Amino acid sequence: MQCLESDPKSEKVDKFGIALIIINCMSNNSRTAMYNFTNIVKNIMDKDMKMAVTEDCVGKYPEVIGNVSKVNNLLKNREFDQAVDALSNAIASEHYCYEGISKFKLVFPDLWIYYGIRVYEELSDGVMRMIDHFM
Repeated sequence: MQCLESDPKSEKVDKFGIALIIINCMSNNSRTAMYNFTNIVKNIMDKDMKMAVTEDCVGKYPEVIGNVSKVNNLLKNREFDQAVDALSNAIASEHYCYEGISKFKLVFPDLWIYYGIRVYEELSDGVMRMIDHFM
């Protein structure tokens, strides 16, 4: 939880504030992933791999980012059921990227990709449990 620890507000907030900080971490993680995938796709020569990364990742991360932003707003408004739906959509879009690139794992050995996806999944799971607790 490096992101949580690096936020100076984390020491003074309640569980709800921690959830919002984690959502911010997810947003930053998603933006970084989209930027990285956009740069990677420029250097991919394999046509199928390039299409998978472009469609499954670069094309899906705007949805992830939008849904994470929606979760943030819904949580602030205490609309927990809708926040769960938006978070589920964000997770599904992010997982779609992972599934799309998984078949290229041997050709696509950059560990940061898989590490970033795992971090996102762990953050998502944590926020989902917290939202369930708020309901």
